[in-house]
Amino acid sequence: MKLNSNKASPEEQIPRKDGRPIRLSYSHRKLLEKLVAAEAMGESLEGQIAVANVVLNRVKSPDFPNSVPEVIFEKWQFSSAENLDQVIPTESVKEAVSRAQKGENVVGDALFFLNPAMATNFIVPETKTFVKQIGEHYFYK
Repeated sequence: MKLNSNKASPEEQIPRKDGRPIRLSYSHRKLLEKLVAAEAMGESLEGQIAVANVVLNRVKSPDFPNSVPEVIFEKWQFSSAENLDQVIPTESVKEAVSRAQKGENVVGDALFFLNPAMATNFIVPETKTFVKQIGEHYFYK
């Protein structure tokens, strides 16, 4: 019996706003783990979930690309994206991504985040609505 490797398991399906699921392949999940590890290094589990939420919220949004890799590698979005091959996700990051995939959301509809101590561009806080702060990151929609 041949298994359909294109079918995502239930935990890999995130409902879009239009009701259709976002299917995360193994490679997309691993890429998301690397981004969360790079962007939320030193943050709490909640902060790591929040970063994963922002990426998944963007995939669901009509204003952003439709896949995890396209969102992550979109120009000018995530400063760590060009160095992800060097990143090794921790168990905490893997748990955070898993929880975000299963629907745990700690930042609502937030589509942006930044660490004001490290940011070089402040257009997001000047033009978007503040949602909340988790650790060193500020989240916006």
